[in-house]
Amino acid sequence: MDLWQGAKDYGGHVLGFLALAQVWVIALWNRFLHQGTLGVYETANIEIGFSTFGPTVSLLGTLRALNKDIFVRRMKVRVIRTSDKAQHTFTWRAFRPSAVMLGAGSAQSLEIAGSFLVTIAAPRQYNVFFASAAFAAQYEHHVQPLRDAWQLFVEEQIRRVDEQLVGQIARALENPALSAAMFDQFIRAGNATNLHAAISNGFFWHSGDYQLEFIIETDGRPDTVTRRWRLSLSADEEQRLRLNVITLIRELCYLPIVYNFSYKEYSST
Repeated sequence: MDLWQGAKDYGGHVLGFLALAQVWVIALWNRFLHQGTLGVYETANIEIGFSTFGPTVSLLGTLRALNKDIFVRRMKVRVIRTSDKAQHTFTWRAFRPSAVMLGAGSAQSLEIAGSFLVTIAAPRQYNVFFASAAFAAQYEHHVQPLRDAWQLFVEEQIRRVDEQLVGQIARALENPALSAAMFDQFIRAGNATNLHAAISNGFFWHSGDYQLEFIIETDGRPDTVTRRWRLSLSADEEQRLRLNVITLIRELCYLPIVYNFSYKEYSST
């Protein structure tokens, strides 16, 4: 009888141990072995731009979590120019609306980029604007002198027409023909030469081939998910993007603007 009772007690301990071990095995499997996978499904085109943010890249697509939910800490893009191996790293700056505006409409606001969760049950669409972290700091010392020069130039031009209009500069510049004529004179007078030369000399988007790396940092292993594509810019595309330097100067002068972009198909490396 004692022997049977001991066997029963022993069996109970074994079952308890196995139940506890099962919990630990499941936890170990979920923590280390059964890792989630983040699928990246690109859509539309790669947008290449240049503006007051410097060189820019925008990417669209969908993220899908497999096996377990995945927390995305941050995204970045690294672009390598094939000809000279020059590299540029773009940090995420904003989430753009996924809706397409057909026809005229009010400008849509951007959401500041930040970490987010991709769940198994709900894939996450992304439309991310990437820009240079160093561009503004590199050229900001040119900005205020340019704006001061523009303000003084406009005041002088308007004063020649009518002294009383000097206090209504903003209203006067609402006239597209007048503002365009004054801006053209402003550029010809050399007031923007220093900024234009500095930006043009450091312009990144040369014609040629590039490799683009889309890097997603996650919590869990692997710590990063990387997709790579290649793209090429023609001489005409480079020239159109370089015209944005003048558009950038117009923006700094608070004038209406329209930037040029290049849209490239995804081509796997």
